[in-house]
Amino acid sequence: MLKYFIQAYNRSYHNHPLITLACVNGILASTSDTLAQSIILLKSSSSDKKRWYFSKPPPKTFTDKVIEKIDQTLPAPHHENLIPDKVSPNVSGGNKFDFARLGRFTSYGFIIAPIIHTWYSFLDKRFPLPTVNSNFPGSIKIRQNTLQTMKIVFKRVVVDQTMFAPFGVFLFFGIIGVLERQEISKIKQKLEEV
Repeated sequence: MLKYFIQAYNRSYHNHPLITLACVNGILASTSDTLAQSIILLKSSSSDKKRWYFSKPPPKTFTDKVIEKIDQTLPAPHHENLIPDKVSPNVSGGNKFDFARLGRFTSYGFIIAPIIHTWYSFLDKRFPLPTVNSNFPGSIKIRQNTLQTMKIVFKRVVVDQTMFAPFGVFLFFGIIGVLERQEISKIKQKLEEV
């Protein structure tokens, strides 16, 4: 079954690369937002369980332990928990899954795909990776090729992080702000905070 899915994807990518990338990017964005909201809701429901009227707190669940470990390992700025204890009421209207937010993130993923495709196509042309030539016997030439590849990958990462990352942040907050119907002044304020 996976073989047929891969063949269908390759065929679709070959015939319609931008539409295929947009759909895949939309699916990945919706999957990641679904996971993020689910973790927040799980943490929120587990913190509600901690409000016991008994002197002894309930035992920690596996989810509680995983989320606590994430909070300890990857602290967010300003010493806040990485995963909020509560879903903000102004974002989702309470402790419910926010389907509107899911739609915004899915739309963003779909919209941004052609831009990302164009950017990485530029990087591929500007910093092409060396092709492996099997006519070269011996490991010395393979090591040289590996070193050359690492240098090119490093250049790509530097150019990507210095040129596209600021633009990508602007696009993210701009597009999400427009999809949330925020005023331009609020979008600008959010960008200034970042």
